[in-house]
Amino acid sequence: MENYFNKSKREKLLPDICEGALPRFNKEVCPYYESLSRDCALLKKDTTEEYWDKCRYAFELFYQAVEMQMIYFKKNYQGLPIDDAEDFDFEGLIRRLRQQKPDTGHHLAVWAGYIRKSVYMEIKNRLAGKGLIPREKKCGSCAWLSLHHPRICGMDGKQKKKSDDVCEKYKAGINRFVFIDAEREEGKNAVLSEISMQASDKTPGNKEKGSVAGIRELLKKRAAEQKKGSARWKKYHRQYEVFVTLRHSFAEGISKREVMAEMRDRYGLDQKTIRRDIAEIRDFLHNKNVR
Repeated sequence: MENYFNKSKREKLLPDICEGALPRFNKEVCPYYESLSRDCALLKKDTTEEYWDKCRYAFELFYQAVEMQMIYFKKNYQGLPIDDAEDFDFEGLIRRLRQQKPDTGHHLAVWAGYIRKSVYMEIKNRLAGKGLIPREKKCGSCAWLSLHHPRICGMDGKQKKKSDDVCEKYKAGINRFVFIDAEREEGKNAVLSEISMQASDKTPGNKEKGSVAGIRELLKKRAAEQKKGSARWKKYHRQYEVFVTLRHSFAEGISKREVMAEMRDRYGLDQKTIRRDIAEIRDFLHNKNVR
């Protein structure tokens, strides 16, 4: 299937879709296509409601943008667990796009660019909110930076801070935001390191499950297996969010006190509940032979 977000295919968007060159359209020009200006009449409305309802390629174009942006994130953040499309609210994004009025041009190619950017931001914000990617590029999330003090850049050999701005050689390393068995660093990982106490167990573990992404999936699966709405379902979902929030917060260099305040404000959790959740996560991972 054609994907009009590929560089080699972009120039074919209007001829194929609007002018009907795509075989399925049998050379029939779209009735909303204005040949002289190459504009789309549907994109000149106050909203794009009619575009989504009447354009013969609206939804296919949208999900081609989704496909391309998924490829982009997988390529730039290798190992990122984003295969499950239900993690993203694309239907909600379409509802928001329906209320947009294009103001940078009214032909399909311009609108496609806006869709591409909107899909990119939807995916980025969702992944950043889950702590899977950094909200901004900093040395701390670069694959070239050493994990422990002194933090040395593997490209130029200079000592860096995690908050330093990146250079042109930046390479994202998603598993470097926080490691579950990371050494305590200036007290910032004091809470999260409690989860990793099972690492002292000498029973052989599963390294894949012991990765950040693997632990996240184990906790997610545990919650999904419970009856929806039950007390256990709610608790396990909360513990999943606790883990994700802690991992993301410590990766951003947020202090223990600030993290606790964030958890209190976001979830209404006191320190006792957070520590109990951490202990239960630790026990769960120990029983799963994770290290």
